[in-house]
Amino acid sequence: MANPEHLYILQQGVPGWNNWRSRNPEDRPDFSGADLVGKDLSGADLSRGNFRGADLTGANLTGCDLRVANLTAARMPAAILIRANLGLADLIDADLRAANLSSASLNGANLRRADLSEATLLDTDLSRTRLIDTRLSKADLKGADLRGAVLV
Repeated sequence: MANPEHLYILQQGVPGWNNWRSRNPEDRPDFSGADLVGKDLSGADLSRGNFRGADLTGANLTGCDLRVANLTAARMPAAILIRANLGLADLIDADLRAANLSSASLNGANLRRADLSEATLLDTDLSRTRLIDTRLSKADLKGADLRGAVLV
C-alpha cells in the first residue's frame, strides 16, 4: 500500500516533490498500488521508488529519474518515458504496451516478462538489460543499444 504522505507530497507538484526528495535522500518513496493514471510527473526524482502494482497508464514521466525503482507488475500502457532514466530498475511483468521510451536509459534493467508490444524505443539504451520472455511485438527499436542484453 502506498505511503499517504508520499502521495500527498507528490500531488502538490513536481517542484515540491523534488525539493522534499533533496531534503530526504534516505527515504525510499512508496507508491505501491497507487493510482497515478495520466499524472504529469515529468522531471520528478522517483529514484529507488516502490511502484509495485501501481497504475501509471498514460502518465507523463518524461525525464524522470527512476533508477533502481521497483516497477514490478506496474501498469504503464501509453506512458511517456522520453529521456527517463530507468537504469537498474525492476520492470518484471510490467505492462508498457504502446509506451514511448525514446532516448530513455534502461541500462541493466530487468524487463523479464514485461510487455513492450507496440512501444517506441527509438535510440533507447537497453544495454545489459534482461529481456527474458519480454514481449516486443511491433515495438520500434530503431537505434536502440542492445549490447550485452540477455534475450533468452
